[in-house]
Amino acid sequence: MWGVTTLFSCGTSNKLYNPDALLLKEEKSVIDSIHLERMWISHSPVLDIKCIDPYLVLIQYNKDTLFTVIDSSSDTIMARFGQIGRARNEFLNYPEIAYCVRGEDGSPLLCVQEELCTKIVDLRKSIETNQCIIIDAIKETDNSLFHHIYHLGKDDLFVYKTLSYEDPRDEIFEEPEFYITGNYSKKWRIFPRVIKPQYTNIVDCAYYNDVSISPDTKHVLSMYCFWDMMTIFDISNNMATGIVSPQSYTLEFLESEITESNAPEELIWYNTSSCATDQHFLVIEDGGLYAKDRSANPSLVCGYNWDGHLRFTYMLDQRIAKIAYSEDNQMLYAVNFEDELFRYKIDKK
Repeated sequence: MWGVTTLFSCGTSNKLYNPDALLLKEEKSVIDSIHLERMWISHSPVLDIKCIDPYLVLIQYNKDTLFTVIDSSSDTIMARFGQIGRARNEFLNYPEIAYCVRGEDGSPLLCVQEELCTKIVDLRKSIETNQCIIIDAIKETDNSLFHHIYHLGKDDLFVYKTLSYEDPRDEIFEEPEFYITGNYSKKWRIFPRVIKPQYTNIVDCAYYNDVSISPDTKHVLSMYCFWDMMTIFDISNNMATGIVSPQSYTLEFLESEITESNAPEELIWYNTSSCATDQHFLVIEDGGLYAKDRSANPSLVCGYNWDGHLRFTYMLDQRIAKIAYSEDNQMLYAVNFEDELFRYKIDKK
């Protein structure tokens, strides 16, 4: 039931999971347990956190303050800005996707996708004025319901088309797709077919993932929550490398053995969150049963380089929902499920 051969063997990999290259997930050896330094309690739900250069950005569910920026070197709040509204520098809704990149001059930018538009926020100018300064609003052409769009540069896009359908009641699904447009055009069919389980709600779980963009836009990580695997997209080389665990589910297990009654007790929530820097990507692992109350369980953080090799593993003292990592001070920032912000010092040696 837990074997890897059916999902990743040479004879069937082209039908089930088909990246350009495949690595087996390295055995974890926990370096140590590390303990939090409490930083701040948000009075609004935290949708996500991002780190770029000295800035830690909290994206919040607060119509009057969407973004809080913290100086990662001093832990002080630098600015609060961003509102729901219809003015030039406001947003029509809460962010669907938010990520940080650098502009052509190296300046840190916050990209926010809402509905059919991506708005580019100049972080430095917004911090200086304590107001949201939107320097560009790019209208998207793809259907925003299924297309998650990431702007890698002036003309380059990375697009994740999620599991899609005409009507979910028809139980006819189209497999997820990843593609680049612009200077590095390519499309990947990582999953050449969609699973057909007895319990159809499991289809959404099987393909549920978290996408992280490195600020230099050279790499993209696709981390799966209910499969113990990840896909690294190397943008400049047009290469997709899969990292899989021999203990992950097989497609046959999901299709033939998962039922509506046993799914809560059989499904494992492998991964919770991820983040990306220019040098590394980090993943928060859970590993508990989906239905089990894990509110008190600590999380495991694993750091990889972009070649897919495990560099460090630490046990945290909290169950973590969202993470961001600063290469400058080797600090992991984390938000738990109660919207408390912590930091952890990471010794990569």
